[in-house]
Amino acid sequence: MEIISAARALEQEGYLIVRNALSTERVLALIHEVTCLEQQFQAREASETDVYKVSATRVMIHDIDTHGLQAIDELVSDDACNHLLNEIVGGKMLRWTATYANCKPGHPALAFHTDYDPYGCVKYRPNHPSCLRVLYYLDDLNAEKSPLHIAPRSHTFLHKDYQSDVLSNTLDVDIVSPTIATGDMIVIDPRVIHGTGENNSDRVRRVIAITYVPDWSRPLNA
Repeated sequence: MEIISAARALEQEGYLIVRNALSTERVLALIHEVTCLEQQFQAREASETDVYKVSATRVMIHDIDTHGLQAIDELVSDDACNHLLNEIVGGKMLRWTATYANCKPGHPALAFHTDYDPYGCVKYRPNHPSCLRVLYYLDDLNAEKSPLHIAPRSHTFLHKDYQSDVLSNTLDVDIVSPTIATGDMIVIDPRVIHGTGENNSDRVRRVIAITYVPDWSRPLNA
């Protein structure tokens, strides 16, 4: 992928899709590790913690890169992804957090929101103005299985209804729902408004989300 065109797309639209970022072999290795990790937490944790979030239809595990799992560690330090991000920001990208989420059949839609939080210092909602989120999909998405909805260019919106604390089921702006296949990667500006649809399928939707910050960036609230 040409760096200049990729950077321009990300800067203008607020997101960038990289097709076939992961081979089938890497996807299967990641699925094996996150499935084992999910089972370990389920057996060990009696209730939710800051790191482990669970409901009847979703499991979320933060800091998955702290367990010494080979495929996950290789993903976090992936050469191709890091080269792309480093060139886009003109520095070295540093891993901030890595999270796994499994949305099961029946999981409800997630309201439109941003991942960016300039008003606080929450580890899993970054307040670095120049951070980037990288989403690796381990399953296909479609209209029935937790489709991703994005408001392009919303990271540039000035109106009060579209700021970083937005939380809405509807938006009066153009929305796109890109086709996502297993192994695809999306780089997203955390200020972009996005959400997901319901999982009305009979299959799970698994994603690994990694937040990176440039080595020259600083949080708004230390």
